[in-house]
Amino acid sequence: MDRRLAAILHADVVGYSRLMEGAETQTFRELKTLFDHVWLPALGRHTGRLVNTAGDAMLVEFTSAVAAVRCAMELQVAMAQRNADRPPQRHVLLRIGLNIGEVIVDGDNIFGDEVNVAARIQALAEPGTVVVSARVREAVEGKIGFGFFDLGDQQVKNISRPVRVHRVMAVDRGAEAPTSLPPQRPATMETPSQAAPQPSLGAPHAPTVSAPLASISYAPSSAEPVGWRLVGADRAGTRVDMRLDGGLLQQHEGVVFGRMQRYCQLTIDNDSISRRHARFRAGPGGVLTVEDLGSTNGTAVDGQRIAPYQPIPLRDGARISLGEIKVVVSRG
Repeated sequence: MDRRLAAILHADVVGYSRLMEGAETQTFRELKTLFDHVWLPALGRHTGRLVNTAGDAMLVEFTSAVAAVRCAMELQVAMAQRNADRPPQRHVLLRIGLNIGEVIVDGDNIFGDEVNVAARIQALAEPGTVVVSARVREAVEGKIGFGFFDLGDQQVKNISRPVRVHRVMAVDRGAEAPTSLPPQRPATMETPSQAAPQPSLGAPHAPTVSAPLASISYAPSSAEPVGWRLVGADRAGTRVDMRLDGGLLQQHEGVVFGRMQRYCQLTIDNDSISRRHARFRAGPGGVLTVEDLGSTNGTAVDGQRIAPYQPIPLRDGARISLGEIKVVVSRG
């Protein structure tokens, strides 16, 4: 078998099973149209070779890292334009990961650790974004009109060594972008006997999940970023007390909440929580927002489950369900 140096692109359709459920024929036709009229032409323009597909994923080989990054960003721009005219539940979103290295060639197929790394870091990408290994960043930096956001060292499945990962940014943010994720902090949990009095989690207020950000007003923000607190309990009655740092909420990443520390800034050990479950951010005017990250058990605001990847504004006193954990939002 031969070996050669290649830039490897691995792309995956987010929520493929959700799209297929109840609309199998429609989804198949939409994806075939995208494949034939958007994805393949983009690969051709950047001399990418389609190696194989697996339903909701595709593996592509390039001879140039610059071409691979440009193609990946072109794909995401095309998808964003396509989704703009469709309801959120019918959005087709891609996660894209890029790596560069020596691959094993067997006929038309490619194999090896570097191919596996591309697939694994793709899983770390937010929907609609492109992430690359440090090798790709080193190969293309200064040669393309994109910047990079350093996501730090990541331990990925079946790869023994940590992999440095960067998100490709449409505009070079220079010194404005943090160089790594903030330190991770686990949520505080207490047994029922240790728990202090909790806020009532009784009947939910009227759903507010469809309210636009502009419809919720807050007092003018102070000089210091405003922090928030999420207090409640899990299904077993174990008290949960989570604090959201105001400074982190204002950063590009916000505060990602989930079960696995290497993927989140705020973690909790609970089987109902996905490894990356939800994101909290400070929106316009300091409004706190929550965004479900395609979690298995979902996120609900005031009793109404929210759609994945759609930031929802939260008022002071809102009730949130994160899997089987129920909390009340408060400032401070």
